[in-house]
Amino acid sequence: HRDLHSFPTRRSSDLLDPINGMRGTPEHTPEGTGYSTPLSALVSEANSYIREGKYDLAVSSADKAEKLYPGFLGAVFIRYRANRAKHYDQEAATNAEALLQALPKDTRLLEVHKFLIEHYLSTGKKRAAEELALRDLAVFPEQQLLPSGFKSVFGYSPTIPQTTK
Repeated sequence: HRDLHSFPTRRSSDLLDPINGMRGTPEHTPEGTGYSTPLSALVSEANSYIREGKYDLAVSSADKAEKLYPGFLGAVFIRYRANRAKHYDQEAATNAEALLQALPKDTRLLEVHKFLIEHYLSTGKKRAAEELALRDLAVFPEQQLLPSGFKSVFGYSPTIPQTTK
């Protein structure tokens, strides 16, 4: 409760982003840090480590962030990115499944959806890939998450219910 007083009056969705951490505004950033919260600093640090190829340090920053904010999905996303960069596909798939379970309709995670479908197909889990692809077609009808097309991969054209606006 007391932490909310340090934020400007805005919608809660403007203040907390489950992937990128807490947001702030320059007028609410502690002087000299450039970050609005310790979480923002850790996320920025982890992203820098990933860019530099220091994946173990990125995961360490993610672990620290998760200790500060248990359940913080940004830590899972950082681990996903680090594991993908290291080609630890099974670990990345575990991270991807956790992300998609928590945020199944988040368009920022389209890359994660594509990776997981491809991972399922490459590891012989065709039924899991098909189920995810069907859910994705219903949620993201405008996205082509299978580069070769659904029919060429699964042998049929799915019927997707039309959503009304």
